[in-house]
Amino acid sequence: MNYLVEIKTSLDNDTALSQWEKMTFVGRIPQKYIDKTDMTTILITGLSNGFTSFGGNHSRAREQEIELKIWYKPNTSFEDFEWALNKVMESIGFYGFSYDGPEVDEETTQNKSVLQYRRTKFKGE
Repeated sequence: MNYLVEIKTSLDNDTALSQWEKMTFVGRIPQKYIDKTDMTTILITGLSNGFTSFGGNHSRAREQEIELKIWYKPNTSFEDFEWALNKVMESIGFYGFSYDGPEVDEETTQNKSVLQYRRTKFKGE
């Protein structure tokens, strides 16, 4: 399974996150959903996906970095949402390394956060 689809599936199926009305997309948000502000929107984008941890002239691991952009539905508790989201990400091996937000998005006037995660997946996992 593609690691970006794995993230989307995990976020969509988590029971703790199900209390929030949300839409999750990989790569891009379809035009018909761009102006939808009555739901929290998550956009998953891959930042890098490369081989690492070389030994014996062969790579032993894959480093994956992703970015989550989140536009919040009005009156959403960012902190509660982000703690629940972070728990899901950690359950599939991703750990946060950068966080920016929430701040008001000038285009949508919604609160927006940008979170970046990384995981190292070893050969055979």
